[in-house]
Amino acid sequence: MTRDDRLMSLPALWSRFFENELLPASENLSGNGIRIYEENNELHVEVPMPGLTSNDLEVSLDKGVLWVKGEKKEEEEDKKRKFYRSSSRKYSYSLVLPTQIDENQEPQAVYEDGLLKISLHLPKQSATKKIQVKTKS
Repeated sequence: MTRDDRLMSLPALWSRFFENELLPASENLSGNGIRIYEENNELHVEVPMPGLTSNDLEVSLDKGVLWVKGEKKEEEEDKKRKFYRSSSRKYSYSLVLPTQIDENQEPQAVYEDGLLKISLHLPKQSATKKIQVKTKS
């Protein structure tokens, strides 16, 4: 393999990305650790959001887009030592869901050990209906 074979143009790389040649199914999206997979008639979304509490999180669903936001600000001041520290963590994701969900059933969200787990119910699959093809005479 030559050096030129290993390097590809940005348009070619972009094209391969959206043809899913570079993204294995049900794996991390964009390197941020988000996982989406189907199991037991539910769509599961796992979003790493370390350093937050459940009160710092906001999850919403609107027209097939899952919005996940989290923010935590911390301030520390010690006037005696003339010390002040301020830090913040902020996460914001919008995920277009790959399939329809059952909007009649309430989604579930659980935050544990820095990982937000969201479960969305999928609609019940109706049986495939066969249609008889007739010959026109």
